[in-house]
Amino acid sequence: MSKIQEIIMCPVCHRKMGTDSPPCAACENFSRQAIEKMSKGAENFLDLRPNYQSNNLKPEYKTQKTFTTQLFANSLFPWFYEKILPVFWAIGLRGWGGIEREYEEVIKFLGQDPKIVMDLSCGTGIMARRLAKSQFYPLIIALDYSESMLKMLINQVNSEKTTKNKNLVIIRGDALSIPLISNSVDAIYVGAAIHCWSEPQKGIKEIYRVLRPGGKVFGTTFTKFLPKQEFYCFSIEELHSLFQEAKFSQELLEIKSQGIYVTIKGFK
Repeated sequence: MSKIQEIIMCPVCHRKMGTDSPPCAACENFSRQAIEKMSKGAENFLDLRPNYQSNNLKPEYKTQKTFTTQLFANSLFPWFYEKILPVFWAIGLRGWGGIEREYEEVIKFLGQDPKIVMDLSCGTGIMARRLAKSQFYPLIIALDYSESMLKMLINQVNSEKTTKNKNLVIIRGDALSIPLISNSVDAIYVGAAIHCWSEPQKGIKEIYRVLRPGGKVFGTTFTKFLPKQEFYCFSIEELHSLFQEAKFSQELLEIKSQGIYVTIKGFK
């Protein structure tokens, strides 16, 4: 059984999807379908979205599609995200130096000890691909809800020979209902994404749940500078409160702002 098979779970009933688990009829046989795909050599891409219409879905995971979900699903947005936004990030919107500087910070914070690292709400996998290229980590999980974003990610992986390896697994799933068992991931990167979630507190609690004890989270978001619209920008105090509510240790939590951009480093 591969490492990813050992840790994925049904996003509806939260049952582990190991080969020793019976099919989960109550949640449309997610276990059976996922395992069948793996047995056919398709384990590098898994569609593990919860069915929000299911009567079996736990109430805390029942959410509605938002404007941001629809925006990221637009077929043109991945191109904009991949080709245009990095230019603005590099000149200061995402910290001076942009994604390359952020990658250096992530590697420095995570070190080379983690065995399983997840890029949560990965978009087109700008960070996940860099982490995979580093060859530091045996398993990189890139998870996003947007089909169009993940199509761009798959296209980029196929065009970049250095990322054609089995240490990168792509999952279509929901950050508010991460389809991984509890205490299964060593480190999570969540870059410029928390402000896009309809219910940030759910996503942060999910990060805590799937991290192993002592696991690390490196996140970035934007501090509050405009009234709340479709994207929610936070005050530093709000972020501390959200991570404290999720049970992250405040003594080991560092939240710093550089202009409107915020960096979060924490431990479970």
